[in-house]
Amino acid sequence: MKYKALRKVDTKEFVIMEFHDNFKCLLNVYTTEIPRLQPTTATKELLTEMYDGYDLRGYDLNDFEFVEIEVIESGVLGADIRNKLSPINSVIDLYRILKNKKHEEKRAELEKLLDDAINRSAVCVKYLSNLL
Repeated sequence: MKYKALRKVDTKEFVIMEFHDNFKCLLNVYTTEIPRLQPTTATKELLTEMYDGYDLRGYDLNDFEFVEIEVIESGVLGADIRNKLSPINSVIDLYRILKNKKHEEKRAELEKLLDDAINRSAVCVKYLSNLL
């Protein structure tokens, strides 16, 4: 799932800002390695509008930015990678069958299956390359 997180523009550290609504002021700004997840609709413009009129205690909201981050559920990534490796395993198996000249009577059919598996493998390799 995709989220947004607030971070400092210069140091790229994630930031947690605490505001006091009754006194309309910024209480604390913490830097952290673990981001506070925000909805994907969060923008700096909304942040500026929301805290307009607040005492920011010397902080400038232009020193911060929202970045999109993706959170991947534990265990899901491994299953996804295994599924994407299936066509590559098919290529290896079909190649070995053709190389050993087994089932020569079905060679044309096996070559067509190999071509299909190679095309699927190319798509999977591209997907895996862009995954992380």
